[in-house]
Amino acid sequence: MVSLSNAHNARQELLKVRLATLSRIISRETARGSQASISDLARMAEVSRSFLYQNEEAAELVARYSRQQRRQVGSRERCHVESHADLLTRAKNSESEVARLRREIVALRKTLAEQFHHVRELDMGLPPGGVKALHELLIEKSGELEMMQEKAESNERQLEAVRDLMRFREKRISQLEVEILDLRARNEEQAREHDR
Repeated sequence: MVSLSNAHNARQELLKVRLATLSRIISRETARGSQASISDLARMAEVSRSFLYQNEEAAELVARYSRQQRRQVGSRERCHVESHADLLTRAKNSESEVARLRREIVALRKTLAEQFHHVRELDMGLPPGGVKALHELLIEKSGELEMMQEKAESNERQLEAVRDLMRFREKRISQLEVEILDLRARNEEQAREHDR
């Protein structure tokens, strides 16, 4: 009788150690924000997967961990959706700025063409100082045109960078959606195994 009692006590002690180890590992993985699977948890705690389902305390620890994981995934999705919306707004603003700068460049080119036309018309009858003033005005407008073109090119580069970032975010969102589907499938599989 004593040996049965000792064996029972030893099993209870081993169970407590396993549960404490599992609890510590789940706390560590939660703090890290990792996406450890049930199999990963079992391997790290050095217990079988069936132990995680058959022992009520272990099953509760795993269920709590799974709920936290789902909340973290949902939180990350909201952050990605919000930052994606910000990127779309920035892209739209950049596109409108580029369009505005292009209109200004067209207007400046038109102004320059008109000024050149006036120079040709006035060149015959103006005194030497008048041509110089007109020439200075043309140089000033040319400088403005170059600045506008540089700004438009800069905005084009920024717009392309935003587009690249949006493509990356869309790809990451797709990856997260696949991970969510995988997580749901695993949860459903676990639920079916648990029901058996």
